Amino acid sequence: MSRAQIAKDLDCRVLGPLQLLLGQQKLKVPTGKNGVLLAILLVRVGELVSTEEMIDRLWGDDLPQRPKSALQTRITRVRNALDRGRPGLGQIVRSGSGGYELDIEPTQVDLIRFRQLAQRQPARYALEESEHLRQALGLVHGQILCDVRGPALEADIIPGLEEELLLARERRCELEISLGRHRELVSELRGLVGRYTFRERFWLQLMTCLYRSDRQTEALAAYYEIDRRLRQEVGVDPCEELRMLHARILRNTAVQVA
Repeated sequence: MSRAQIAKDLDCRVLGPLQLLLGQQKLKVPTGKNGVLLAILLVRVGELVSTEEMIDRLWGDDLPQRPKSALQTRITRVRNALDRGRPGLGQIVRSGSGGYELDIEPTQVDLIRFRQLAQRQPARYALEESEHLRQALGLVHGQILCDVRGPALEADIIPGLEEELLLARERRCELEISLGRHRELVSELRGLVGRYTFRERFWLQLMTCLYRSDRQTEALAAYYEIDRRLRQEVGVDPCEELRMLHARILRNTAVQVA
């Protein structure tokens, strides 16, 4: 059986805890550095990750005595773990010229499906684009790779992925506001500003939704809250957009989409 046939029903998920599914069967995923190794290959699916980069991400400055041999041992353990889920599945971890890659279709990884939906060219209609983003964000199933944390992932991989998700959330909220769904968004945006306190775009959107829902007092209260927290905890003033929005609300003038 070819690699493609062995892995044709494999579903890989990194937009939350690391998960591998064969149909309805959830496989036991590698842990520790083996899990980190697999996560890196999944995030970089479709690319050859060089041996040097893998060694650097797995060990940093704390190198084993024989780094390349140690990496090969880790690769073997990942392959063995996959084989326990289905005989031959470990073949998808393929060695190439100077590195390793996963021999699967990129769309078998939820991150790639997310990007295909979220990064489509802006649709002709806001409703269509908002639906694409809703579908993309529906693929998120928890905190990104929360069960395989390590310096190799936390340095730039996870923060970069989290930023992608936040930009998609901001864009969807912007589109929903343009569609007149400001009342429905208030609860969601309150949750977002609670979780991402210093993400000023969410505060802009929350204030806009409150004001357009005839809740001017609450919109002003939201501004005073982020103003206080930014000054006390970060030592900066709110951004110009927030200050301008605050002034427009005080003047009781029309508020455009933030």
